Amino acid sequence: MVGQLYHLQAMNERSNIEIRILPLDRRKYTIALEGRFILLEFPHQNWAVQVESYWSTSMLTNPRAVRGYQDAVDAIRCDALGPDESAKCIVRIAQDMETKV
Repeated sequence: MVGQLYHLQAMNERSNIEIRILPLDRRKYTIALEGRFILLEFPHQNWAVQVESYWSTSMLTNPRAVRGYQDAVDAIRCDALGPDESAKCIVRIAQDMETKV
């Protein structure tokens, strides 16, 4: 797992990737906690949401439904650590794991 953390940190240094950590004590209820989803943002089209469940995957295109997921992503971004704090957290966890092995 330590290797995976360092890989995340290396990927985080790319200009097109931003990793943000959401500490459990900062997490508030949002629709995002209902399960996995991917918010698909398109520059010249309506956005969509891919919702994954145990049995299936659904694509939501209804603007009202998509807006709920956009709000959830905004709430998560507000509660999450910033990019620099998240990067430091990843390295700190990896180093802690190395010393415990």
